[in-house]
Amino acid sequence: EQKNSFFRLADALYRIVDGPVVWFRKTIVEPNRQNYPWYHQKFRRVPTIDQCFTDDPICKFEANQQFKRDKAVDSEVLSILRKRFE
Repeated sequence: EQKNSFFRLADALYRIVDGPVVWFRKTIVEPNRQNYPWYHQKFRRVPTIDQCFTDDPICKFEANQQFKRDKAVDSEVLSILRKRFE
């Protein structure tokens, strides 16, 4: 199936504009960019304590740690909101 002239022209204009931008980003920007520090570490979600088997202490430990992290994050968010409210 052949493209008509409008689509060929639009494709050519897209390549003319996009080509140098992609080249510049891949050869100049990305190699010279420093690693940006994340504000928080991303942990994978684990099953909650009620989903763990009774004979699985590792699952229980991970669920408790996740609960403690979530509680700490929630308390920090509430602390920020309280400060903004005052």
